[in-house]
Amino acid sequence: MTTATLNEFEVEKADPVFEFDYLVNDLNMLAKYYFDLYFCDKTGPAGLPWPRSVLHSAENTSKVLNTDICRGMEEVYKMIGVEYSAEEYRHFERQGQLPSDVKYVISMLHECSRKGIPKQFAIGIFLMHLKLCEEYKLA
Repeated sequence: MTTATLNEFEVEKADPVFEFDYLVNDLNMLAKYYFDLYFCDKTGPAGLPWPRSVLHSAENTSKVLNTDICRGMEEVYKMIGVEYSAEEYRHFERQGQLPSDVKYVISMLHECSRKGIPKQFAIGIFLMHLKLCEEYKLA
């Protein structure tokens, strides 16, 4: 920490590198907490709980922290391989029904919400669910 003088008061200025490292560490810990919260009732290979080393990998944590909802939804639909023609969209509109894949995505995001995962982390957690539990390849 360095000090600076502001009028007659001496104020400590924080080291921006230290504060940034502190924030990144906090966010990584928060992402890992939400991984544990979401995957606590999910099983991995052989019906065993997911190892923390898998859940907390740098790749998975980065994906959760760096995926926004718009990019994440594009990735979800690429992963599950759903594309509709203009005619199919019109058909759904005329029927007033949601396609099954849309219902699935909504239900998964709702599950994240029920488990207390904030929307900022939900799409990344959902991507990890697709990757780990349903063995889809990340886009």
